[in-house]
Amino acid sequence: MASPSIRTASARGKLASRREPYWSRLRKGTYVGYRKLGQGAGTWVGRWRSDDGKQHYNSLGDLSDQKPEAAFDFASKLVRKWADGCDAGVRPKAFTVAEACADYIDAVRAAKGDAKAQAAHSYIRRLVEGKSIATIPLSRLKPEHLKAWRERISKPAPKVGRGERTKEKSRALATINRDMVPLRAALNLAYEHGLIASD
Repeated sequence: MASPSIRTASARGKLASRREPYWSRLRKGTYVGYRKLGQGAGTWVGRWRSDDGKQHYNSLGDLSDQKPEAAFDFASKLVRKWADGCDAGVRPKAFTVAEACADYIDAVRAAKGDAKAQAAHSYIRRLVEGKSIATIPLSRLKPEHLKAWRERISKPAPKVGRGERTKEKSRALATINRDMVPLRAALNLAYEHGLIASD
């Protein structure tokens, strides 16, 4: 029996809620899936089979930033890109920016000791953790995400002084560039370790 269609918003709306995603084959060994939830938007997932027959999964979230009628095509594009990377040797697990930063801190600790790792972690905790960029999967990270993040950390520091002399203290370009070093290093390390297909 053919699987129910997940291509259109109206077709997905008619699906019964269940834990197992509804799958649509993209090519041999590669599928895009839609998990219908009881309430709210459903979630999307990719499935890829390695040469040894093992199934790997990549959660894409609800893709609420896409128009409902464009969600299937967008999810399919993400799954194909992920599967292409897996075929090329990238690790199947989808890592987020936060996870890449955690790996970087571990690498710094192993190579340079606790003090250097703590210094790197202090920057990442202040500038990355809890920010929107932290939860972005590396496979979906785009230059505009980094540009928006840089603009946020470039904003003037809190006001200093008292009374009429109170003013915004601008951040020096050198300070901003220094603050960006740990994240850049974490992303470069993720690329070197095969966590993402492109730099």
